[in-house]
Amino acid sequence: MFAIYPSLENASVIVTGGASGIGMDIVRAFAGQKARVGFLDFDVEHGEALAAELQGAGAQVRFEACDLRDIDALRRAVEITEQQGAKNEHDDRAEPRRAERRLLDAGDAG
Repeated sequence: MFAIYPSLENASVIVTGGASGIGMDIVRAFAGQKARVGFLDFDVEHGEALAAELQGAGAQVRFEACDLRDIDALRRAVEITEQQGAKNEHDDRAEPRRAERRLLDAGDAG
């Protein structure tokens, strides 16, 4: 049995590389905490399968195919995944936006 963190319920989270490996475990962990999870990966097959599995179990997850090396695609994918979080009254999207800026700044640096 894992700890339940009430502060994560309905929190918006974006995970990169979430279709397999450690990223997939992170997506599962946040979904298990009832967070709204958007995850990005270039592995469409595994990403869609994971999203379908978790959605079937009642989790609020959304998968977007994205190659993180393509900054414009990353921006679009983050915007799309944030749309899921905008549907809830509790919409704390400040931290994902700060994380997006850090990702974009790192990508723009070359």
